[in-house]
This record gives sequence, structure tokens and C-alpha cells, in this order.
Amino acid sequence: MKKGRLSETPLTKREIQRRYYLKNRARILERARQYLKEHPEQRKATVDKYRRGNAAACKQRIKEWKARNKERSLAINRKSYAAHPERSLAATSRWRSEHPERAKKIAREWVAKNKERVREMGRLWRGRNKEHVRELARQWHAANPERAKELKRRWTQNNRGKRVAYTAARRSRKYSATPSWVSKKDIAALYVEAARLGLTVDHIIPLKNPTVCGLHVPWNLQLLTGSDNSSKGNRMAFGD
Repeated sequence: MKKGRLSETPLTKREIQRRYYLKNRARILERARQYLKEHPEQRKATVDKYRRGNAAACKQRIKEWKARNKERSLAINRKSYAAHPERSLAATSRWRSEHPERAKKIAREWVAKNKERVREMGRLWRGRNKEHVRELARQWHAANPERAKELKRRWTQNNRGKRVAYTAARRSRKYSATPSWVSKKDIAALYVEAARLGLTVDHIIPLKNPTVCGLHVPWNLQLLTGSDNSSKGNRMAFGD
């Protein structure tokens, strides 16, 4: 039997390519970077094609990367939002419409973790939109009279001290704003009529207003529904 070298198993094309890549990795990567830099459209098409064919894997990798780089991920999101606010809002709105239950869950969790911030944001928004808030309150009271009464009763029970202080202050203002020569019977008659009709008595020019304070006299009183009276507040009229 002749002696000779043992024949080696022939390499596959894939193995040859792998060995070449490992041997020349730095040069190949540099050439690839240069090519992609010179052909941005081709790069985008290649990336999009890969993402479409590997959607699940891409999502998982992005999720893992964000978990490892939370601060950097937030910084990128903020930068993108600042550069493209309309596009970001449209994307967020589209995602919420496609995932309503998940969006609600995320919102509830965020609110639970940021209660103080939510209160502050609400306070600032109400301060900037006073008229809108009053209008919304008026509409809600008109649509939910029984619910409004129940909430008011519950608030009074839980805040008796505040309610007593408010009533005392209002009584004091009424007393100070009632001239001695005004007929108390005429004023009382208006309150009796309001009770009979199921309405409330409102001061046309409020007893306490930043601009001017009215008097507790018959010609400064009017009958309103409870919801209208609450919505009017201490303004001269609904549109003021």
C-alpha cells in the first residue's frame, strides 16, 4: 500500500468565506462603512429589507439595547421629539390607537408612579385654562346633577372644617354687604322662591371679585340652577 497524505475534507463555500472574513475583518468592515457612507439610499433599503425579514429579532434586540442603555435611549427620544415634534406626536397617536389597552395600562402605571407630578401638571393646566375648566364643569354638572350633589355632599363630610370656614366667611361678607336700609323681607322672599322652584340664589355682581364687590340687595340677586351657579363662580356673568 502506498504511503501518502491523508486527503482533507474539502471546505464548503460558506466555510471559506467565514475564514476569509475572520482573517480580513477590519479591512472588510472599513470598506463596508465607506460604501454605506457613499450610498445612503442603498444603506436604508438594505436595513429596511433586513428589518422586514427579521421583525421579531429586531424588536427583541432593540428592547434589550434600551434595557441596557436607559439614559441614552431617553436622550435619543428627547432629541428626536425636539427635532420632529409633529412626526413624534403622530407616531404616538397612531401607536395608541393600535394598542388602546396597553396604552391605558402604561398611562395608569405612570400616573401611579408620578402622583405629585400629575397633580402639579393638572394645577398648572387649570391655571392656564380657567374659562375652559369652568365651561367643562358647567357641562358636567348639567349632565350629572345627582352625581354632582353626591360629590359635594361627600366633600362636605370629609372637609367640615373648610366648609364651616367658607360658610362663616360668606356670611360675614353678606352681613357687611347688606345696607341697613334694605328690606330683609324682600331678600328672604327671593330665597323662599328659589327653594320652591328648586333653584339657587346668585349675586349678579359677586360679593367677592378682584375687580368690584357687589351688595347683598334684591336687585343684585338672580335665580340660577345649581350647576349654572357653580360654573359662574365669582364672575359677573358666564361670558366674563
